Amino acid sequence: MIILDTDFLVDLLLGEPNAVAKAEELDKRGGFVTTSMNVDELYHVVNFAFRGSDSKPIRENLIRKAQTLFNNLPILSLEVGLAPDDVETRNIFLWEKRGNSSDTFIAMIAMRLKAETIVTNTDSFNILVSYLKIENY
Repeated sequence: MIILDTDFLVDLLLGEPNAVAKAEELDKRGGFVTTSMNVDELYHVVNFAFRGSDSKPIRENLIRKAQTLFNNLPILSLEVGLAPDDVETRNIFLWEKRGNSSDTFIAMIAMRLKAETIVTNTDSFNILVSYLKIENY
């Protein structure tokens, strides 16, 4: 299983050439998903980055693209990655490994589902989950 991280999804929506090329490669491989945390982060980024009234058409276009993308992409819910003992695990990630809260939950989902790979351009997952393969684009 391959998890698509927020930075990749945002770059894909913006048409960044490396992200588009990576998406084409992933289409051939299959087995990719994202998480509800990534969906939330993506909408936050789009709404924050294009918040001015002059950016409204761009924002609305990106939201439409995101809705189309998410209609065709399996989205793992946060609950899939949580169990009663996960509060302690989350605290270990946050304090001992210095992860951020969103990436911590995504990493927990990845661990719970035994995902092999995450497509991202950040290094926080290297810190959080040592067995998770990072694919940059």
